[in-house]
Amino acid sequence: MQLRVWTDGPAQDGLMSLQVRPLCCPPCPQVFKQVAGHKTQALDLSEQAHQLKKKKKKKKKKKKKKKKKKKKKKKKKKKKKKKKKKNNLWARHVARASGHMHKPCSVHEPCSVHEPCSVHEPCSVCMQAAGGFLER
Repeated sequence: MQLRVWTDGPAQDGLMSLQVRPLCCPPCPQVFKQVAGHKTQALDLSEQAHQLKKKKKKKKKKKKKKKKKKKKKKKKKKKKKKKKKKNNLWARHVARASGHMHKPCSVHEPCSVHEPCSVHEPCSVCMQAAGGFLER
């Protein structure tokens, strides 16, 4: 709140009588405060007003809302990638020989003669021995 100071002219004891009022208020006898003395007394009033301002500001600071604590996000666990099986030729050969790798090839019909002989050779596509013989 800003204060304006007026001097009324010479008063008793050779001192100026000062009138202090807020800048926004019109001159009315209720608002006027007559101060007998010199300017330092009027300045004291302005300092008091300044201190009142400070107190009001302090009260406002107390009214501020407390910030909410942010919840910590849980870190997602990374899925482990499955390792690709390497082409182990020897394991494949063993699987083929035991007949676990392939079903009998539908393109190549099994030989009508079940006993292996020099005339019948194993299938060149699926390399399966059991029942995978073709007639020449």
